[in-house]
Amino acid sequence: AWLLLSAPGTLGPWDVAAGLLYLKGLSLAAFFGCAWLLERILQMLRPASAMEGLYLFTWNPLVLVMAAGDGHNDIVMMVLVLLSVWLLLRERWLLAFGALTLSMWIKYVSLILFPLLVLYVWQRLAGRQGSKRWVPLVVGLLAVAFVSVCVFVPFWDLESVLRMVERFLWPVNWPGGATHLSSWAMGAGVLLFAVVWVVLIWRVMQGDGAAQPLMNTGFAVSLLAFVLGAARSQTWHLIWPLALAGLSDRRWAWPVVVALTAAMLAVQVWVEWGAPGVVIPSLG
Repeated sequence: AWLLLSAPGTLGPWDVAAGLLYLKGLSLAAFFGCAWLLERILQMLRPASAMEGLYLFTWNPLVLVMAAGDGHNDIVMMVLVLLSVWLLLRERWLLAFGALTLSMWIKYVSLILFPLLVLYVWQRLAGRQGSKRWVPLVVGLLAVAFVSVCVFVPFWDLESVLRMVERFLWPVNWPGGATHLSSWAMGAGVLLFAVVWVVLIWRVMQGDGAAQPLMNTGFAVSLLAFVLGAARSQTWHLIWPLALAGLSDRRWAWPVVVALTAAMLAVQVWVEWGAPGVVIPSLG
């Protein structure tokens, strides 16, 4: 999906300059799309806070720097995530899962939100009077099958899927002798994230299908995934999740954020700082 979205920037004789302008414009369009969708969602859930939420997003320094400034394609992924949520609230189930699939085709991190959306649809359908009991189950299974197939279609075969997983757990820039030293830290961080993710989903399963728990849990899962990535590659970004964790009244927030940060920073020390204590063979 990202290749198709970015391809127009390579057309024409002035492909470099035009490409830069096009990609910057695409990021800005996604930024304003996120702002509009966020305000629409808040109007449906918490209308009194809609304007406040809009300002908190549009004037957030990290959002402005990373989306409008650096032009990262994460903002394009997020506009599709918000579009999916907005469509869910309007009960356009098929379109919602389609938007989420496009989001995952840009960056796979949005896959972590998929179980939450399936649970929300299942609870909404199951809670309606007169609805047949098998309908939510069938809808849930079809959604899982649809998105699962769409996620793995770009890879076509099991070997490619395994190679993608290996690249995630064993980045290509790891020094040859350092792989075994940081693999435990990397695995511990991913495992901790998975445990918290499962617990949060379990809590959503105990709910009645209201939209606010979906939003709260989706935010927490996304925040922890951001901690996972920020501690691994862009440590200065940690100021944002650490600040949010400090403002949270959840007792689990600080320990989880600190543990994820410690695990991922351990990986970064070994990888980015040349794996202290490991002799790297000379390329010459």
